Amino acid sequence: MSDIFTPDFLLKFIYNETNTLENEMIVNEMKIDTDLEQLYHELLESIAILDTLKFSNIACTSNNILELKV
Repeated sequence: MSDIFTPDFLLKFIYNETNTLENEMIVNEMKIDTDLEQLYHELLESIAILDTLKFSNIACTSNNILELKV
């Protein structure tokens, strides 16, 4: 995998934070670099899983944190 295309760079690509030239470069690189393509798909799957999780704020936990004296 190229040093240019880090996991952080792939996340920027996934979230459309890259420019047109960068998009073209990464798409072309994924055509020839199977490791990069695999990492891309793993990130997509991870994001999909995170999007399905539900988080809730438990009032007593928040109060305990706020009252914590360090």
